[in-house]
Amino acid sequence: MTAGSFLVHPEIERIVICEIEPLVPKAAGEHFASANYDVLNDPRVEVVYDDARHFIATTQEQFDIVTSDPIDPWMDGAAVLYSVEYYDLAKKRLRAGGIVSQWLPLYETDEPSAKSELASFLQVFPEGTVWSSHIPRNGGTDLVMISQVGAMKIDVDRVASTIARIAPSPTFLIADIPKRTRSPSTVKSSPEALTSGGSTSISISRHSLMYLASLSVFAFSVVSRAAMKCTG
Repeated sequence: MTAGSFLVHPEIERIVICEIEPLVPKAAGEHFASANYDVLNDPRVEVVYDDARHFIATTQEQFDIVTSDPIDPWMDGAAVLYSVEYYDLAKKRLRAGGIVSQWLPLYETDEPSAKSELASFLQVFPEGTVWSSHIPRNGGTDLVMISQVGAMKIDVDRVASTIARIAPSPTFLIADIPKRTRSPSTVKSSPEALTSGGSTSISISRHSLMYLASLSVFAFSVVSRAAMKCTG
């Protein structure tokens, strides 16, 4: 579904989906085509069956976006896609101004683990931002870490108008963590903590987190040509 979310943006010219399990695309095409914009039948899409870290370490292709939405980090083998080494590889595969995004769950985990995963991303991408699905009084347990190669500028109005164009809906809280709160000793694992301690919060249209990677094309004023989606 994450890869399919890119299809709503006509600027995208090519999408590479890296999937380690050959049965997953087949099942996704049979059961979730209506939810993922029938992404596997889009002529811009190429599916590569490989371990994501191996693929990104060996390909020579450069991308405008690298987005990772793997299985939960505590599952066997998934932790490598939350490591400093993986983020270094991703950074090398990004063009100037390219964007990286990484899903991070806060459920079934603990504070030290969440701190470590955030710190690993921010070590490689010190200008990174953290986007939360937390809605006041309703909760939320998902984060998306987004950063850019080079200086970063978030166009809030463009983000809001793009989300409203795709799926208008109620309020969605987004939190950006500034540098002074980014050290591992201060990052908390609860969504509430991400909107405290001097961070900037913005309320815009509520929408599924799977769109954040594709919306970052507009949020950071970058025109994307090629996108890579890592799943395993």
